[in-house]
Amino acid sequence: MNNENDKPKYIKVYDKRKKKFGIKAEGQKGWHVEPMFDELGIRQWAVESSETWFRQGERYGYYNISDRKVTISPIYGFPLYFNEKGYAITWRDHKAGVIDKEEHAVIPFVYDEIESRYRRVPIPEQEQRTITTSDGTVLHVGSTSSHLFYGFACFTNEGDMQAYDADCQPDTFHDWEEERLAHKPDYENKESENMSLEELERVIKKEYVTLLELGYEHHKDLLFTREHRDRIDTQEQTVRSLLRDRRQKMNSTWVHDVENARRIGRTNRLLMRAVHKAITLGEKTTKSLQWMENVRNKELYEVTVCVYPRWQDSSSDIRYGRLFTSADNEQDRLLVEEGFNVADTHIWNIIAAMGHGVRHNDTGVCFEFSAYEYDHGLWDERELTGDDGQSWDEGLHFPAYQDEYFTRPFHHLYCDMFCYSLEDICNINDFCTHVNVCLRTSEQDKYDKMK
Repeated sequence: MNNENDKPKYIKVYDKRKKKFGIKAEGQKGWHVEPMFDELGIRQWAVESSETWFRQGERYGYYNISDRKVTISPIYGFPLYFNEKGYAITWRDHKAGVIDKEEHAVIPFVYDEIESRYRRVPIPEQEQRTITTSDGTVLHVGSTSSHLFYGFACFTNEGDMQAYDADCQPDTFHDWEEERLAHKPDYENKESENMSLEELERVIKKEYVTLLELGYEHHKDLLFTREHRDRIDTQEQTVRSLLRDRRQKMNSTWVHDVENARRIGRTNRLLMRAVHKAITLGEKTTKSLQWMENVRNKELYEVTVCVYPRWQDSSSDIRYGRLFTSADNEQDRLLVEEGFNVADTHIWNIIAAMGHGVRHNDTGVCFEFSAYEYDHGLWDERELTGDDGQSWDEGLHFPAYQDEYFTRPFHHLYCDMFCYSLEDICNINDFCTHVNVCLRTSEQDKYDKMK
């Protein structure tokens, strides 16, 4: 009798000529399934009986690898992950529902969000994992609790809620769920909750000016005492905290519908157009400057590309030059002088200037890559953008966005690097692409040390 290890195993393989994924079998020549998928859910070797989701265009289906057969046509807007009961949350026509493997809609596609219902429950002591030490002592190891699956929680943009049990039958929410659903996230600064948006932005600008006065823009270049650096760090955290409160206040009224999804999609397309341009220019630059790799006494050769946002209403400048020695006089000037570039700077520019990570022109970047030699493989756009076949929608996990495909640069823009609200994201007019070439030789190092 054959055991599981004797069954053929499969792996997905990318065909660069066709720009499609196919499937090959371990130990066999040729293709088990010809390249025809834009992405496959296989993440490692799969046994013969395995099935997986696949993507063709912008839609997802399900595929039986051993039978080489499509079992669910690619008509869905989200990958099909079936649980132990054979149910999968997915999207269709900008709504969320749940299907089984026979493609029956066991929860109708009428919701704007669906989540799995879980509760952490303790594992009885007698069922916990144990080990026995050399002296005979029994020790408990591993987790002492587990997640119990209760079913699905469904929501609409109009505020309606409906619970379903693990068998997709209508259910009621438990008390502990009602309490969690009623909970509103706290603001980091209590006073922010009762402020209007305009009031909060005025406070942010005031605190930002104070941060600049402390030398924030140059604190990595100038010699400050430890005490002064601590003051800069504290003030920086104050500004970032207020910016996060502003984002929370604005996002609390945001509706995840098709119209807003299209607005965000526009920004995403502008971003990816700029990223594509940056990658293309970066590869052409490194290829044309290969001779720099062999320059005598070369200490450093580097080509860096980056992309950062540009605003349609950003005529103000975030740079700052001090005019008065007196701190009080300088503060008064910044706050009252008409048209001054810091006191009147748009909040978008402050958010850009406070971006985490790499910066260019005092603005945080949402895409950056450096190459130290020419290699075509280094400029693989799929690799550089984190395009793993699934949309990076951790912050926008709603069916309204099923036609928008997000990769890592957008994730950096919204989730990782900045404090932009969703409305801010929609108002980005364009993205700037920058290419920088650096060549440093040992003679140049000596000259710099002599200056």
